[in-house]
Amino acid sequence: MQYWLDLFTPETWEEFRRAGSSVVGFRYTMRKYVEKVAPGDVLLCYMTGGSKQWVGALRVVGASKDDTQIWKDDAFPVRLSVEPMVALDRGKGVPLDGMIGEVDFYPSREQRSKLSGFLRRCLNRISTEDGDLILGRLRKAE
Repeated sequence: MQYWLDLFTPETWEEFRRAGSSVVGFRYTMRKYVEKVAPGDVLLCYMTGGSKQWVGALRVVGASKDDTQIWKDDAFPVRLSVEPMVALDRGKGVPLDGMIGEVDFYPSREQRSKLSGFLRRCLNRISTEDGDLILGRLRKAE
């Protein structure tokens, strides 16, 4: 089992949840990365923008052929079926700043540029240790 980063805006997170929280999508340019994700892997959902919080953990079921219009601004045609392990409301997530120095990708405030690079692309791999920590905090917040 691997952990992967999945990015949402506040809007795309709400659209995902309104649609039943069972399908995530990515742009076509991400297809090679999506192919590396296996059933049983976990997508850790980070809300970008002003929110900067972890809001969910989704267990991957497999590829999805669902082509339903879920998101209003993009089709995100490369899709995975998922099962929510944790799905928190905006504002009830786990703040990123509470993890400074606890996760590899955010070692210190001084190395914030390392963090912003990591959080710019979906499906960056998250280490098992960091993934376990984030998932534990999500479960506690739930």
